[in-house]
Amino acid sequence: MKNKSIKIISFILTMIVAVSCAVIPGSAAQQKDVKMIILGDSVAYGAYVDSQYRFGEVLASKLENDGYNVDYTNYAVPKYGTRSVYYDLYEETYNYDHNRYIEDHGAKNLREGVDYAKFIGDVSTSDIIIIHLGENDLAAAFYDLRGYPDYYMFYGDEINIPLLQKDIDEHNVASTLALNEFKIARVKAKFEKTLRYYLDLDIKRIKELNPDAQIIVCDMLNPYKKAADGMNYMIDLMKAIPVHALGLLKAEGIYDFFDKFAALTAEYNTCIQTMHIMIPALTGKDLDHCAKFDLSPLSTAEKILYKIQYLRVEAACVEMYDIADIAIPEVANANNVTLCELSKTDACNHMAPDGSHPDIDGHAIIADSLYSVIDFEKIA
Repeated sequence: MKNKSIKIISFILTMIVAVSCAVIPGSAAQQKDVKMIILGDSVAYGAYVDSQYRFGEVLASKLENDGYNVDYTNYAVPKYGTRSVYYDLYEETYNYDHNRYIEDHGAKNLREGVDYAKFIGDVSTSDIIIIHLGENDLAAAFYDLRGYPDYYMFYGDEINIPLLQKDIDEHNVASTLALNEFKIARVKAKFEKTLRYYLDLDIKRIKELNPDAQIIVCDMLNPYKKAADGMNYMIDLMKAIPVHALGLLKAEGIYDFFDKFAALTAEYNTCIQTMHIMIPALTGKDLDHCAKFDLSPLSTAEKILYKIQYLRVEAACVEMYDIADIAIPEVANANNVTLCELSKTDACNHMAPDGSHPDIDGHAIIADSLYSVIDFEKIA
């Protein structure tokens, strides 16, 4: 009887272990090896966050807690755009943009000791390949709107902010002040075309090298979301002010004049408050400051026009995030790869002090979002 009881207990324990192994992805009993890499930009790299808190490391830890043996490498590089990754995926252009960045700016060599064979070998043998791109394609469009069409990938704040300030100092702001709807439409169309074209090529090249990998494409975080309503409100105010100003000329009597003047003053004061409070790009205590730029060399009229045009650039960037929200999922779906919709999380509400990169909490949210879309059956 005793032996029979022991056999029954042993059988029950065996069944419990078997069921546990079947329902828990990558359980410790399996000890499945999983290879994972990340490609992309500074968000993917984890700028402004210590390495152990970056979403790649957090995701790797979550998989390890499930019992997987994770071989993880982050190949993302700050300032990378969709075209940069395309270059990296071909031997003849591997490190082209990165080396150029090193030479031009003396930046840290993030690829030191990693040759093409190692990189392409990891792409070809990884089980999970995560891609986050697009932010620097939009940055290229931002600088194009500001009069610098040659920006791409690495040509960011390091040289364009000083050049923009130099233009202000020398009153060479004609291209900025002449910004019109035609140019805005052209730049937005160029942004969408570039984003779609190179992201599609990136995915196709990865699938060519590694048809068995689960490719996860992230859509873009949108740090402008919270400011979008304020920007639109600001534009409406700026449209209303000249209307009220012209109305003064049509005033019928002194009382009508003061009523119209009061309306103009109210719009103006609201506009100024919105500048300082609601629109980060236009913060400043006076007309001499706009974002990171010192406008003091300009005339009063130029300063006002410059701020208005800066607002139009920021509004166009909001619209380009909306374009990306459509383009990236469509490219991912067309290539039959997994989409991780970061834009639908609140990660963009957890940003580092620079306002453009996720902080620790933001990275944790991204890691959770990625974990939720992993196809565990594919890597089992």
